Amino acid sequence: MKIGTDCIGIVVATFCHDGQGNYVMMKRSPKSRDSHGFWDFGGGTVEFGEKLEDTLVCELKEEFGVAPIWFTLPEVPSPLRPIVALQTEAFKNFLY
Repeated sequence: MKIGTDCIGIVVATFCHDGQGNYVMMKRSPKSRDSHGFWDFGGGTVEFGEKLEDTLVCELKEEFGVAPIWFTLPEVPSPLRPIVALQTEAFKNFLY
């Protein structure tokens, strides 16, 4: 699947801190896809079927080599809309 064409792209952003106002950031490599040399909090793309929590833990491990001891996800509306459509024959043929 190609993000932006076959499906929407959803990402998680990480903000690691020690509870005392100190945050962990990383400097993007000159070989990175974009934002070369910029500082970033980290994050990554949610793979199809993956939970936000699983992506968050995976990205923290990949980018910082750490496992979270505690995290919270902000309350956000789901980007996925329920299918609300007329049950026409054309619609049924599309699904099946």
